[in-house]
Amino acid sequence: MFRPSFLIRGGALVALLVLLAHTVGSDLLRRRLDPAGLTGRVAPPFELEPLTGGSPVALEALRGRAVVLSFFATYCRACKREIPSLIRLTERFPDEDLKVLLIADDSREALAAYIAEAALELPVLLDDGEVHRDYRVRGLPRMVMIGRDGVVRADYEGKPSAAEMARMIASLRD
Repeated sequence: MFRPSFLIRGGALVALLVLLAHTVGSDLLRRRLDPAGLTGRVAPPFELEPLTGGSPVALEALRGRAVVLSFFATYCRACKREIPSLIRLTERFPDEDLKVLLIADDSREALAAYIAEAALELPVLLDDGEVHRDYRVRGLPRMVMIGRDGVVRADYEGKPSAAEMARMIASLRD
């Protein structure tokens, strides 16, 4: 037979564990949804060279269009799984309304091999790590959605679910 004091202590322990899980879980969720605290701020400017050569791409030159930055690496399996959703995203929006850019700090050789193997047509920009630092990228994949006004509308670390992706896309329409 259980003693009442045992039930009270057990209940208090369960309540403490629930509170701890909620606090830690909320913090993890917040870090996943806005890991660098950039949402609502003007996106850090950059100018990067495309993997395929040509003129550098400057974020400022894209003002007036919604921009999706996907921080990517060839060794990141989750990044590779995210690519089809990025391609579908470009198909949903006319080119003049949305620009999707992959930003990678991999070697040129590794990127070129992956792009050829995957027949990837999304633009890939080469970063020496500076843009990753400016956007405080700690984990991959990382997706930053920037509105037409240059303000970060959504920032997500990890591969978003379909519902999370829909919410982030909706934020671009504001």
